[in-house]
Amino acid sequence: MTTQDNLQTALTFIDSFNAHDMSGWAARLAPGYSGDYPGVSGANAQVARAFNEAFLPAFPDLTFNVVRTLCQGDTVVIEWTAGGTQDGPLTSATGQVIPPTHRKGMIHGVLLTDVKDGQIVRERTYWDQMELLAQIGLVPA
Repeated sequence: MTTQDNLQTALTFIDSFNAHDMSGWAARLAPGYSGDYPGVSGANAQVARAFNEAFLPAFPDLTFNVVRTLCQGDTVVIEWTAGGTQDGPLTSATGQVIPPTHRKGMIHGVLLTDVKDGQIVRERTYWDQMELLAQIGLVPA
């Protein structure tokens, strides 16, 4: 596949999340997929889906915007911003349920993917959890 095809795979991954289409999101994951998120390392497809799905009821208006992309071979890097209002309960990676605060949050992050044959083999997503928690009023700013 071309670098452009790999970029399109990663962008479709984000588009599926923006549409709250977790089945479409999961369809982009290759067999043997591995993902890393703040507080979660080496997640398989099921764990990654559960981690990400927790944000959708908590932030029903959650939207990711692509700031810029970099591609080299099978590697795609996407810098993004994400924003939404915490109008639902948020279940943390440890299982703690955070009640709705009805406050808005906007964070910056980076998605780093390795793509093979049109599917994401490896994902590493970086963003500042403390920044989000401060914006929704759960920790001091």
